[in-house]
Amino acid sequence: MGSTWGVSTAYTGSTAKGSERCNVAGQDLSGVPSAGQRREGDDFKKISSWAAILFAPTLVGTIYGMNFETMPELHWAAGYPFAILLMAVVCTSLYVIFKKRDWL
Repeated sequence: MGSTWGVSTAYTGSTAKGSERCNVAGQDLSGVPSAGQRREGDDFKKISSWAAILFAPTLVGTIYGMNFETMPELHWAAGYPFAILLMAVVCTSLYVIFKKRDWL
């Protein structure tokens, strides 16, 4: 059996099936992500960031959409503007955090 650490060596055992040979020979054993993998990671970070940013107003909106009778904000004159302001602050804060970490 050949060494799996070398680039030019492949698995040559007598009991190996064709698919096993392809899997061992086709593996990237360098431990360094390829450009495609890095691109996928960057895309995943961006999608996750936007999902987190859009989750905040969705959460507040769905709670208000439940039409509870005992919510103190409903009887407070500034309740609705406060909820809108809260959503804006949370979304802006998340945007700034993700931008600083270079996720967006």
